[in-house]
Amino acid sequence: MAKPAVLAKASRPAALTTIHGWEDLSEREKQIILKETTELNQAIVAFGRARVAIGEKLLNIRNVLEPKRMFTSYLKSIPFNISVATAYRYIEIYERANQLFSAPVMRLALAMGMDVVDPKLVKRNPPPETTSEARVMEYLKDLAHKQKAHRAADIETDSEVLHKESFNLIRTRLDRLPPRQRKVWLKSLIGMLLSYAGEEGERVEIPDNYIVPRGRPRTLDAQIKAG
Repeated sequence: MAKPAVLAKASRPAALTTIHGWEDLSEREKQIILKETTELNQAIVAFGRARVAIGEKLLNIRNVLEPKRMFTSYLKSIPFNISVATAYRYIEIYERANQLFSAPVMRLALAMGMDVVDPKLVKRNPPPETTSEARVMEYLKDLAHKQKAHRAADIETDSEVLHKESFNLIRTRLDRLPPRQRKVWLKSLIGMLLSYAGEEGERVEIPDNYIVPRGRPRTLDAQIKAG
């Protein structure tokens, strides 16, 4: 299969020479990075396509089973550990991919890991009517930047909304506990929150592994030990 031009660009030295310390690498190390970067791009495209394909299959299955109220039971019966929320997320990815972009634009969007895009943002910033891959790539880069900025500006700060969200999240966790454990659990949780906020009250010390630090992700071993 011919390699798409967008993938070929990842293997060009000009795309990587801006990395700090690139010139300090040996030729062998540079070749490894070029090869693995090209294959990484291919894997990202395959991953994006797979998510879209999963959404299509789930949509077809849902259209048959949901009118019979069997879709949730179906998801519980298959050995893929797909929740209802996850299934609908895949379906949404598929529907958006087909509604928002033409096939050539979608191919490049998948290559850039953009299989989830805000439809309103695309409506305000439609893709260019062009066959130029370079122009489409510039459009997608600009769209990704705008989407990131939009998400940052869209962070909820209304106290009433946050109150409601927090209540419902804690309620779902509380419902999983036996009634005899709930009082102690709530008291401990509230105490840890008071400690975190530095407020007066019956504080409870927060375990070291409860707050995940920002930055570099922990290793799998560290996550297992923390869990």
